[in-house]
Order: sequence, then C-alpha cells, then structure tokens
Amino acid sequence: MRLNPVHLPLILAVFSLAALGTAADALAQSEDAPLFPAEDLLQPPGGEEVLDDEVLSLAVEHGQAARERRKFLRSLNVTRSRPTSPGALSGKRVALSPGHGIHARSDTNYDWRWQRSIGLGIVEDKHTYEWVRDFVQPMLERAGAETLMLRANDYTETKVLVETAAFAGSWKTENSRQVADTDSQGANTAKWQFGVSVTGNYPVYIRFLAAANRAPDAAYTVNHAAGTTSFTLDQAEARVKTGGSYGGSITANAAKTYYETWHYVGTYPFRAGENYSVELSSKSASSGKVVTAGSVFVGEGPGSPAANGNLSGRYRWQESSAYFLKAMGLPSWLTESDYYCRPLMALFEGVDAYFSLHTNANSNASAKGTQMYVWYPNKDSGEQQWREEASWPSGYAAQNLPPGTYDYATAINNSFLDYVSKFYDSSWPINKYLWGTSVGELYVTRNAWYKNASSSNAIAIPTALIETAFHSNTSDAAAIKEQKFRFYGARGILAGFIHYFKGKNALIPPMPPEKLTVTADDCEVRVSWVPVKDIVNSNSEPTKYNVYVSDDGILFGRTPAATVTDTSAALPISRGKTVYVKVTAANDAGESLDSMVGAARLASPGEKKILFVDGVDRELKGAYDTNNVRSYARIYGPAASLNNAGYGLSTVDDEAAPEHLKNHNYDLVVWATGNTSSKTDVLPSDQRAALAALRSSGTPLVLSGAEIGYALAIASYNPDTTFLADKFGATYVKDDSGDHTVKGAPGISGNLTFGVSNEYGGKTSALSADTGYIQYPDVLSASGGATVLMTYASAGTGAAILSADKRAVLVGFPLESIVDPSARVCTIANLMATVLGTSVNSSCTQASFQPTAEICGNGADDDCNGSADCFDSACANEAQCADMPEDAGILEDAGILDDEDSGTNPGPIEDGDAGGLEDLDDTDPTETLPDSPSNEVRPDMVTLEGGCSAAGSAPLSELALLLGLLASAVRRRHE
Repeated sequence: MRLNPVHLPLILAVFSLAALGTAADALAQSEDAPLFPAEDLLQPPGGEEVLDDEVLSLAVEHGQAARERRKFLRSLNVTRSRPTSPGALSGKRVALSPGHGIHARSDTNYDWRWQRSIGLGIVEDKHTYEWVRDFVQPMLERAGAETLMLRANDYTETKVLVETAAFAGSWKTENSRQVADTDSQGANTAKWQFGVSVTGNYPVYIRFLAAANRAPDAAYTVNHAAGTTSFTLDQAEARVKTGGSYGGSITANAAKTYYETWHYVGTYPFRAGENYSVELSSKSASSGKVVTAGSVFVGEGPGSPAANGNLSGRYRWQESSAYFLKAMGLPSWLTESDYYCRPLMALFEGVDAYFSLHTNANSNASAKGTQMYVWYPNKDSGEQQWREEASWPSGYAAQNLPPGTYDYATAINNSFLDYVSKFYDSSWPINKYLWGTSVGELYVTRNAWYKNASSSNAIAIPTALIETAFHSNTSDAAAIKEQKFRFYGARGILAGFIHYFKGKNALIPPMPPEKLTVTADDCEVRVSWVPVKDIVNSNSEPTKYNVYVSDDGILFGRTPAATVTDTSAALPISRGKTVYVKVTAANDAGESLDSMVGAARLASPGEKKILFVDGVDRELKGAYDTNNVRSYARIYGPAASLNNAGYGLSTVDDEAAPEHLKNHNYDLVVWATGNTSSKTDVLPSDQRAALAALRSSGTPLVLSGAEIGYALAIASYNPDTTFLADKFGATYVKDDSGDHTVKGAPGISGNLTFGVSNEYGGKTSALSADTGYIQYPDVLSASGGATVLMTYASAGTGAAILSADKRAVLVGFPLESIVDPSARVCTIANLMATVLGTSVNSSCTQASFQPTAEICGNGADDDCNGSADCFDSACANEAQCADMPEDAGILEDAGILDDEDSGTNPGPIEDGDAGGLEDLDDTDPTETLPDSPSNEVRPDMVTLEGGCSAAGSAPLSELALLLGLLASAVRRRHE
C-alpha cells in the first residue's frame, strides 16, 4: 500500500517503544545515581515479552568465555579481505548488523515479505547488506579487525552439502558418529570432497557434535584454488543451556548441553570443474581425546523455509538474521526475535563493539542526511521517541550507556560526515551530534551491561546504529544507490573505528590506488598507478603497494605477486597468456580496498595490439541490480581473443588514458564509459581530445555507454554539441530509448537484451551479472555519411552508429550490460572486427541468446507480470507493482508500515518489529575463533613466467576459458 499521512499517528502508536522513564523524572534524579530505575530498563521495545535475566545471563556468560579464549587464539585471516599486515584494528572483534532482511510473516500465513518498503528504486533490506558486505566489512578486516557478520556470509547462489567423508586410518562409531583417537602425527583422516559449478569465492562451514571427550584443537585443512589453509576448532565446548524461549521459560537450573552447529571457517576461492576438499586429522596436542567427523557445506544458496514450509524464493543473504542464525544451529532462545537475535549474538560472542547500519525514512520527503543513534528510554507512546543529544539530561551518557559508547558513536558519526561531505557531496547536512532512541538493537547490549555492571563477568559493548541517509528523500535515495557514496561512507566508518580504539591521530589505511595502467610488451606486464591523497586524514599515506594477479579476473592470489614501494611494477608473462592485475596500497594501519582490475596479453609477432579503456566510474545498486564483481577487463579481454588468439591486450583507466595515448601504437581502442549520468563528468575535455586524436589518426575505435549523447549535447556542465557528429557521424536524438532490446548487431541474427530489470515498467528479463539497470540508453541518429548499425527493436531508432569511414562505432548503451554472457562477448568481438575491417567470428552468427532462467523457490508470480518468478516480494494485490517507475515515491511493499514518523521529527521507527541480518566474513558466528593457520600455503593464482619465443595461439587453458564463456557462462543471479 502507499503511505497515507493520516495513518501516521496510528503507526506511531502501534510501533512505539515501551515506557522507560520521562526526561523530567530523569532530571529530578541525583546525578550520582543511574538516571532510570533498573526495573524499568528490562522492558523491551515494541510490546515484546521481557528479555529475562536468564537470557541475558546466558549470552553474557558465553561471551565472557569467548573473550577468555581469544586471549590464546589469533585471528583466522582466511577470507577475501585478508590484510597483509596486522593493522590498526588488530585484536578487535566487531559485530556488524546491516539492517533488515526478508522474513516470513506469521500474520499472513508465513508468506515472505520485505520488512521495509520498496520505493525510489531501492529497498533497505538489501542495500544495507550490500553496503556492509562490499565496503564496511572488508575495510575493517583489512585494518586487522575480526568481523562477526549477522547475516549470511556471501552472495553465493549455490550450496554444496557434503555429509559423507572418505575415512583413512582407524575410526570407530560413538553415538552414531565417527570418531578417531587423537595422536601427535595425524594418522587418521576424514576427507569431504566436492566441486562447484560456478567459479568464485565461497564460504565454508563445518558441523560436528561437541562432547567432553573431544579434542579442543581438532585439526582441519581446506584445499582450495589458492592452495591449502589449516586451522583448529574446539570440539569440546558445551556452550548453551537447554530450555525454551526468550520469553522467560528458560529456568535458572537448566543444564549446559553439547550440540551440533555449523561453524563458519572462512571464505575461499574455488574453480568450476575442479576437485576440492576439507580434511580433518586426528593430530592433536591433547592425548586421550577423540576427534569426530560431521558434515561440510560450501556456499550459501537458497534461503530457509518458513513455518508453513514455503521457501522465500530468494538467496540466504537476503533473509533476516533470525533465519540465518537458525540455519546455523543457534539455540531457540537466541533466534526467536529477529531484532533481539542480532545484539544477543554479539553478547554471545563477546565482541568488542556492535555496529548497525540502516537507512532512514520520514513522511516529510524533505528530511535528509545522516543520524547516529545510541540507546535512550522513552516513558510512553505520547513522548517523542527520538531525542537529540542537546535534550539529554546532564550526565546521561556517562551513567546510562556502556562505557565508551558515547565516544564510539561520536567518532564514527563525525568521521562518516567528514568523508561524505569532503569527497562525495559538499552540501551534505552536517549533524555532529547524537540521537537517542530505545530500539531493540540498542536495548539488549545496553541492558546486559546495566544489569551486570557490578559483576565479575560484565561485558560492556559500545553499541551504535547509524541511519546513513533517508531512503524516502529523492536525493538521498539517489546517493544510496551510488557505490561512490557507499565507499566514502564506509571509509568514514573505518576511520571512526580507528579513532575510537586508537585515538584521533592514529594512522589510517591508505586509499585505493587510481589511474591503473596495465600493458604487455617485451616479455613483461608493466603496471603503474597513482596514489590517492586522503584530504580528511592526511596520516594515511601508503608505505608500500601490493600487486595481485589472476588468470580469470575473478580469483586472485592471496599472496601479492609483487610488493613495491614505487608506483610501478614489472612482472614476467608468457606469450598468449592473459594476466589480470589489481593493486592495493598499504601501511602499518592496514591495506586499502582494490584498484580496478586491468588485463594484459602479449601480442604474437605481427598481430594487432588492442587497448581497453575502463571508464566505468559510476556504478549503482538499486533494488534489483546485480552484485557486480567489478572486473570489466575480463569481459573485453576474451572478446579480443575471439577475434584472434594472437592479439595483444592492454588496459588503462580512463583518467590515465589521455596521457597514455599520446604516443600509442595500438591497432584498436575499445572505450567503455558504463552507465553514466550528468552527475559525473562524462568524457571531460582531455578525454575528448584523446578520442579526437584517435579519430584523426584513423585508429579503429569502439565507444559505448549510456548518456554520452545527453551529457555532451544537453547537460549544461559539459556541453560539446558537435563532438559526436564530427568524430562519429552521430547525432543525439533523445535521452531514453524506452527499450532494452536491440537488433542488428554484426553477426548476430537475433535480438539482444541489455540492462533491464523487473523493477522498471514490468520488464521481465534478467540483468547482466556485470552491470545494473540502464535507465537512460541514448537514442542516436546517423549524419554525414555514417550509418545506423544497431537499432532499438520496438521503435527502430538508432542504438549504435558506424562512422562514414567505418573505423569507429558509438553505442548508446554499455556493451557490458548485454544480459547473455556469450552474446555479450560475441557482440563486442564483432564490433571490434567491424572497425578493424576483418570478418566477424562465425562461431557467433548462429548462437541463440536467451537470458538464463530464473531460479524460483515457490513458483509465485512475485512481480505481478502474469508469470511465475521470484524477483520481488509477493504483490498479487498491488496493481501498481507491475508498472512501478523508478521514482514512483515510497511504495509500501507488502503493507509493512514502519520506518516512518509523523514528520515532526526526522527520525526512524526502527527495529520495533522483526529486524534484519547480515554478512559475515572473518569469524565464525557460532564458534569462538579457531587457531590462526600456522602452515597455510597460498600460491599465486596464476604462474608468472617469461617466454617470448613461442608465437601464435593461446595455450589450452585460455582457450578452455574462452570456450567456457561462450558455451556455459553462468551469470550471477540478482533480484
């Protein structure tokens, strides 16, 4: 339903949090005593049952034990975010809660619904997860932190369950489980073998039944594409008490019990079609014990069934925390309430800090900006729920919040605002003060500390919840979609964490390098880059750079192929082999996120050299956009090989392209600008000059991207109305084709679909795994002897223009957004052939290009288009769903009327119902940390060796990779 402002008082009454004391009463109390009576503090928000002493005690008790164990165990740094140095946050364990997730509602027969509305092209249940998983978590990990993620560990869409192991040595049966006596050599082993269908990084989980006679250091090894990783798990820990629910049915004399649960042990690279394994050894320092074999699963896959058996039809990462933790085997008293389970899990694991990321909403569409919240009580539903810091009683924070909470929340809030305002939007509202509210995520950790403050096992966890922006405001919602906004917001969060734990002047990890150039010549891959200055924290200069390599642009070595102090490196390369390269910057505080990915391949003697210019600077994630692997060179590189296996390839960032092209010797330039807009400087003057020089020299050129025509012909910031006509024979006609299907691609007999989404206009085709929805494809016409090469299928208007000299093509949409992978690589290859004047590849001419089929959990008509699928939550009763335009306003999906207030105060009603769940990458959600891998082997993902004597074709491995792209490329499914 759509939000009716008349309903807001009722909404507030329903979702207001329970009574906890008035400000006037608080001011009348002595500042030497707690400001609010302890008996009131146990009353939770949202009218839920009271979290009794037993529940809080169970969580605190286990958390204290977890902290004690951490004194003797080191971090399990086995994930994709593994830092190359200890980092500023080394030894700190942080719980990350990235908002809500889809859930099955008991009041609607357990059908699956978003907990927050879909509107303005986004949904909070998803983008908060993506924000944390893609930026916040890896930044914290690369600064050395251990992260406890409270939703699924990754986007992986498949799950491989291995329940049967191959045993070697002497094993026996105990309570229906296989066990082996411990020894010093590891004479007994169990091996779970598996493979994956799609190359990628996968989380790995291990399950076993704990017992008193088990080894506390059971030795495991994961064999993966980058080598082997070894660690230990404690199989002897009894961790929970028996009993019912958080509502008070757990008795004080309930006994601890041993139980089976899934233990997350890291995220690892696996290639499709290869064999891998997890091995358990009987090797142990504890004599007289046994190890026990259980099960293994790899990946996340589809989500959980609801109480009535209905599957969500979505993947695990989109579901709420409660479903994830239940699937991991956590006890029912911890997982019954979605908004309680997140802070309870943080207590359970004894983390050092709890951080929750949300976006805000308000019935007043002008409300915008960032707000940081800590716990604050309210007496009754008639009192204002959200309290600005200025209205707090004197001494409130020091007496009523876990120690450090105020400084923790302030440091992150201020740093977030500094980075967003300095790097993203100078007009962003600056609110360097805190807000107070009594939402569930803030309530649990606060009261656990308050009740146990005087006891020996008290755990004080500073807890904060940031509302990064208002998803009900048009400009804020547009910012939320921008990966650039998410990046700088996350960097602000990282700096805030470091400032809190290490001090305001502490060293900060560097920014990622930019202007990457990767060229192949003289038997070498030559890589260069430019450091980026942090204008907020100047003490973040890099002291070294790490160069990583890959042979597919997806899986990279965990160990750098080179570590240098200069801004360039040279690596050996064999002729005919493509090498993918990325670079990070590092200092003693940690390692940056990655640069863009470049690719290089040596040309065979006499063969052509191709330059790919990566100008995809603006990337978006809306409600149904893909989780992009951000490696465009791996699309354009194989396309070059499809023309001729002996072609050479180099890559350059578009900002470095003008200088790089001044003395070039390339036979073809392919330039991608992606899904641009007037928000970015599309083809600035130096890049246009470089393109003009290419056209003057007759260098074959393919240029693609949305809104190039609009930016040059219409946008006031960068007008150049004659550039496209002069250089390409193309005239801008209008901003939006209204069509995402084209025909007439060279060598392709059928139509091609690109960049479409169910979210817009009821379209039903899937998106490419490598780009999101393309909102405004340019419509072009030909002039000056040029010809229309491709047309939009429905209207017949121009989608691509071939210049009069047939040496240049301008495409009005991003080529990387073509949905079908084989069609995509063939189209790019054939456009290259067109401007080179060579024949199009015959293997592409008869291909049938159909989008990959959807994977549906319940066969519902979820997008209301008349056919069964699983793209959005059930909306059979909402006629407007099928034709919802991007900016149709706040569409309350599935009737969940929360996250709104009366408009008198720009704050959220958050977490008063079932809340959300999140990603987890470097710690096990149900196990205190395993031992650090002491004998991990991490070879490079690609062998770098010289060899320029051999001329001709690519080696078998690369041809196999190319055939795989054409025959069976599997896209990453999206919403």
